[in-house]
Amino acid sequence: MVVLLISKQSELINIQIEKLKKAKLDEINEFTYAFYDGNFVAFQDVLDELETVSFFNKRMVTIKNFDKKDIPLLKKHLKDNDSEDATLVLTFNELDKKDELYHLIKNNGQIIEINDVDKKDEYKVVKKMFESKEVKIDEEALNEFLNRVDFDLTLIKNEILKLKVLEHKVSLEDVKNLVSRKIDDNVFDILDGILKEDYEKSLQTYNDLVKRGYKASNLIPIIASSLRFIYQIKYLASKNNSNDEIANILKVHPYRVKVNLKNSYSYSKDDIMALLDELFNIDYNIKTGKISDDQALTLFILRREGY
Repeated sequence: MVVLLISKQSELINIQIEKLKKAKLDEINEFTYAFYDGNFVAFQDVLDELETVSFFNKRMVTIKNFDKKDIPLLKKHLKDNDSEDATLVLTFNELDKKDELYHLIKNNGQIIEINDVDKKDEYKVVKKMFESKEVKIDEEALNEFLNRVDFDLTLIKNEILKLKVLEHKVSLEDVKNLVSRKIDDNVFDILDGILKEDYEKSLQTYNDLVKRGYKASNLIPIIASSLRFIYQIKYLASKNNSNDEIANILKVHPYRVKVNLKNSYSYSKDDIMALLDELFNIDYNIKTGKISDDQALTLFILRREGY
């Protein structure tokens, strides 16, 4: 049997895999269950292991990063092995319903699609995760925590364990000191420095990102995306939408809207559009070889001509 698991949250996939193991296997051990990454193992080898006769009646193999070039092998497996005792699980973060693989498994196996938690329920879900680990956190700190982790359940679990070492109720200051900020927050510091003419702050933030392995070519589209996000917030706010309404329209956490809207009051929509035009020109000049990406972004941050 072949099962297709689809979810944008790897933690939700892991939870579902554990449910399948309990449902499909008589006992769970290294002989009955195996996990593989398709980037590092040939799919034929995975099938060979799954199809090999075993002393254990029921077996299950999970593989992520399945290569679609192996669909012919999967078709042959489905044709030659229809036993319910051998379960092959393929995991994907997303898969188009028009995809050949989706249709193949829909007609010959089982598809389990796990929806993300609704935005309005994220606060409650994360609060329960803190409670399950017996970690106390105040409301302001929890909002800041949610803004930093962007509702990545795997990241949330790891960050809660990091905060668990504290022997007191987690405060806003604890979250700021111990939970890493998303790249978007660092990008906002760059933009904030530019618009407030604090170019030293912008350049320092950019240099810190470079030290962490980020390249200018990767940061330019993120900066542009952040500018568009701020523009959208300002536009929707000008139409008398509440923070919650804006969050619902843009499919983001309300706290992110609150923070960005508050910080955006210091510059106008015209400022944002002017910066977007500059970034467009930078991107064009980089792609046509007129300037290096690092030099162009540095000049952009320092507000110097030449890009």
